[in-house]
Order: sequence, then structure tokens, then C-alpha cells
Amino acid sequence: MPSDLSLPNPTSATYQHLLLRIISIDVFLKGYFLVCVISLPLTNNVFYHLYHVLLLPIKIKVTDSIFIFIQPQHDYLLMDTAKWYFTSLGVDEINNCKVVSKVHKVNKQTQQVQPTHLDEECEAQTIETIRSIPASCSQRIIELNHTLWTQLDNSERWLYVVPKTDVLMVLCSKQEPSVINLLGVGISS
Repeated sequence: MPSDLSLPNPTSATYQHLLLRIISIDVFLKGYFLVCVISLPLTNNVFYHLYHVLLLPIKIKVTDSIFIFIQPQHDYLLMDTAKWYFTSLGVDEINNCKVVSKVHKVNKQTQQVQPTHLDEECEAQTIETIRSIPASCSQRIIELNHTLWTQLDNSERWLYVVPKTDVLMVLCSKQEPSVINLLGVGISS
């Protein structure tokens, strides 16, 4: 095994059951022989964070309902903890990930890992706080006259864009309803 690669989890007896989640077994006949090929992914020691790329309309100043947003080129972005390297992924690649644990997944690398400081990939540039939209980003302008809601990762958290003051009524069991006035961009939970 190359020195820069390792198994995705420790080989102790405590973790051996996790190997069953990520191995692939191919069986075929070759002449008179039954051949079994066991594939086990190897990983490097770099941990990547998975970002779901969502469009987020931002109000253009001195307008009431005109917004600008970046049209994402990729569905997901993987970026190392130091944010030096990244790669993009599509929905199909995410769905093909093998689950090692609740927070760890393994996927066959199909895209080249690129350095963030040398590449002008729009999504990679916008992970950090930006003051203006990078030139490499595909921009769109829309007129938004109603509240836009986007659910975040199958949770109870929602991203909202509210062009004009809107009311959110919160209903909780055994409590009086509460009313919250919304305006602008934010996350509700």
C-alpha cells in the first residue's frame, strides 16, 4: 500500500464491521475458476468538508424587488479543512458515496483536486466572505415579489429571502402562537 494512503477507518476489531459498509465484491467465472475480487477504498489523510451549493438572491441596492444571484455550476463542493484544495461533485456522485459513519463518507475520486488559490472556480471563491461577485461566476438577475423558502439538508432549518416585510407564524404545541416579522435574507430554525 502506498505510504500516503490508508484504510478509511482503523483495522481494530471495534471497527471491522464498518469495512462491510464500504467494500465491493465482484464475482465472475474465468474458464473453470470462480473469481472473487474484493475492492476496498483507500484514502489519503486529508478530510474534506461537503458544501451543498445553493443559489442565494441578494437584493440590488436602490431597488425594491430586483435581486442578483450566482448560478451554481456544481451541486456540491468538497473543500479541505484549511480551504487550500477543493473539487466539485454532482448529485449522482453524492448518491454513490459509501457511508462509513454518520459524518464520514467515501467516494471514488472522479474529479481532480485543485488548489483554491490557483483556480478561478466560482463556487470555491465564494466559500469565503466576498465583497463582490467574482468575474468567473455566472450571474442572473430576477424580480422577486414574494418570499422564497429553501429547506436546508432535510432538516427543520430554512433559508429565506424576503423582498417585502412578511409574517411568519410559529405554532408550537402547548404554547401560544408567535408572530415574527421577516425582511431580507436569513435562516429560520
